[in-house]
Order: sequence, then structure tokens, then C-alpha cells
Amino acid sequence: MINKSKISILVPNLHAGGAERVMANLANGLAAKGLSVDLVIVADKNSAVNKNNVPNLQIITLNKQRVLFSTWSLLKYLMKSKPNFILCSHNRINILVLGYKKLLSKKVHVVVRESNTFSVYYYFHKTLWDRVINFTAMKMYPICDFAVAVSDGVKKDLLENVNLPNDKVGTIYNPVIDSNIGEKASEPVEEEWLNQSEIPVIAGVGRIAPQKDFTTLIKAFAELLKVKEARLLLIGDRDNYKTEYEKLVDLIKTLNIEDKVKFTGQVDNPFAYLSKVSLFALSSRYEGLPGVLIQALACGCPSVATDCPSGPKEILEDGKYGELVTVGDHEALFKAMERSLNKKHDKELLIKRGHEFSVDKSVDNYLKLFYELSE
Repeated sequence: MINKSKISILVPNLHAGGAERVMANLANGLAAKGLSVDLVIVADKNSAVNKNNVPNLQIITLNKQRVLFSTWSLLKYLMKSKPNFILCSHNRINILVLGYKKLLSKKVHVVVRESNTFSVYYYFHKTLWDRVINFTAMKMYPICDFAVAVSDGVKKDLLENVNLPNDKVGTIYNPVIDSNIGEKASEPVEEEWLNQSEIPVIAGVGRIAPQKDFTTLIKAFAELLKVKEARLLLIGDRDNYKTEYEKLVDLIKTLNIEDKVKFTGQVDNPFAYLSKVSLFALSSRYEGLPGVLIQALACGCPSVATDCPSGPKEILEDGKYGELVTVGDHEALFKAMERSLNKKHDKELLIKRGHEFSVDKSVDNYLKLFYELSE
């Protein structure tokens, strides 16, 4: 029976990014249903996971700096723990576990989770090592028992670019929104701009990385300032992307808008910000299923987004819950931002849409998958 099964969820780390929160949510949700869950982390622990004190959930860290260095430790763990299901989430870990598959019991079901649009990720990651990893993933993914795509766009891309049969690929949306979101959203933030209600504040959220294309957002914001007073908060980690950060700082100086744009760095509670800003703008070049867009909706925050592969079009239902614009088109993004700031929004409708990507729904879909695989 499924409720007596053991599930190992394997992730590279649990830093405080959106993708990492998703896996912690899933581990907690499955354990709360009574399953025995090991959350296995290659690098380090995240105290936020431990604070939930969920029975049946164990946090195991391999204390390795990189996935490649965990080869023996991970195999040793899997041979000893003998899980019924392995859910791995990251192309490097996916490859490693699929390489072990013949060494594991035939009763072990290996599920790989793909969180990015495979072909687009491949296009933007062109170092030799990235190419080796992506090529190897394309060859090894068919070995899995099932591949979970985080959006229909990711699923379509997998079917077109990886030799996987239709019956081995399915979409399960991420467990983004939990029951604590209201409490998180209502927490105060020490940001003076958010206390100046007469001036709208726009938020861009995510790693300060080329993927998020904050260059386009900054250019769009500069155009907006020509017709409307506003502020821009860029919320996200920049420590590993210093070159990109420096490029954005130079652009802001060139546009002479230094006093209108602020980098907050990574924040512990993005919900508190998203519930208080006037507009969220997603400018990404590519995604899988952008959790921050779902978070914004669940906080009742009006949003605009690029129609990038993949996710925004599904989340916003082709523009029903927020405008979609062409990737890299700062003029189109500016106009969408201006229209959104000048119209009234049904916040309850946005909140309801965001809550459709709940932890409970996602966990139930994973349970259904595990049940079908065990039949």
C-alpha cells in the first residue's frame, strides 16, 4: 500500500530559492499524509524545513559541495535505505540516479522531475560541461519509470526533444501555496518605499541572473518613468551572479534612474513584499513553472509576464489573470505595466487563481502517480 511506502526525494541543496521551497513543500506534504519520506540533500540543510517538525520526515545531508562528489555517498544511502520510490529533481542528480538503476531493486520506481524547458535551457547553457550534462540527460531520461514535467509546456518540450514515450511523461504542477500564506503575506517589511502608498512600487523577483532578464525589466521601467512616477524593487540573490549584477547597475546609471531602483538582495519572506507592492513583473527568458508568479497571484498582486517557455501562459490562462508580452520586448512590457497600474484588479480572483497551485493538490497528484506506478 502507498501509505506504507518509503519515498526518497533527492535535491542538490535547499537554499532559499523558489525551486528549493517547492521540494521542501512536497516533502512536508507527503510526510503529512503518513508516508515515510527522506529528504536527501547533497550540500546542506535548511533550518526552515526542520522547523515544521513533521512526523515521518527525515532530513539527510550528504555534506558534499557538488553533486559529482556525492556519487558514492548517494549510492550507499540508496542501497541502505531501500526506498520504494525515488523522486530526483535536478538534471545532474537525475543522471546519477538513473546510472544506478540497474544496481537497485527492480521494485524501486525512479521518477525524474524536470523543472525547466529542456531545449531552451540547453540553448542558453553552452559551456562544454553543460552540453555534456544535457546530452547525457537526453540519453538517460528514457531509463526512468516516469518523468514529471512541472507544466504542460515543459511536458511538450520533453516529448519533442527527449526520446520518452507519451505514457512515461505527465504534468504535475508544483506545490507552491500552503496554508500559511496569509500569515506570511501579512508580515511587515522594513522597506520605506512600501510605506509611500501614493507612489506605485513594481517588483521583479528572482536570482540576478541572465535567465531572469532584468535588463528588459529595467528598460521597461525607465520608459514607464517618462509617463508615471514609480519605484522598482529587484528582489533576489546576486552573490553568484556578480557580472550580471554589475551590468544591471551600469544600465541603471546610464538611464539615470539610480534613485528609483533598489536591489534588496534575497529576502526570507517574499510573500510579505508581494502582498504590498503595486505590481509584479516577470521578465524571464525561460522558466519551467515560475513559482513567484503563482505567489504573486496568491497574494492578490496584479502581474504581467513574458510569454516565455514555459509556464506563464498556463498560470495566467493566456492573459486572463495578467498580461503576457513577447520575451525581450521592453516596449511591450512597459505598456503592459502601465495598463496594469492604471486599471482596477479583482484581488480575490487573483488569490483564488494562485491557490489552485496548492501543496495539497500537488501532493495528491504525486500520490496518484505513485499508486499507478506500484500497480
